[in-house]
Amino acid sequence: MYGEEFHEDAYGDEPSSESDLSEEEDIDIFQKPDSRRLKIYKNATPFVIKLFSDPQDESSEKEIDKFNKEIYALNQEDKIKGKKTFSILTQALKAISSGYATTITNLETNPEDETSLKKLLDLHE
Repeated sequence: MYGEEFHEDAYGDEPSSESDLSEEEDIDIFQKPDSRRLKIYKNATPFVIKLFSDPQDESSEKEIDKFNKEIYALNQEDKIKGKKTFSILTQALKAISSGYATTITNLETNPEDETSLKKLLDLHE
């Protein structure tokens, strides 16, 4: 899980948390990011992994915010509706990470824990 890059469908274009997106956001969920945005995702990946590993890591969240500002600027330049289309949804990452923190701790203590292994595999799929 750690050390992986964004999955090809892991675009930040779907609303998943009220704190990430307001109800007024107009987002086209069928758009695919172009090469400029994919490059931003690639550069942001180490910080996403750090934030996923530690949801309290404020420095990684700040770095991701910088990448999101680049994405917002591209959205304005390209006249894309929805300021947060293609953004990296930090609140969603933190929520997912928190949900799996116990699972990861269990596996560190007992790598044979079948319940935790199944939960981790479900996340990977």
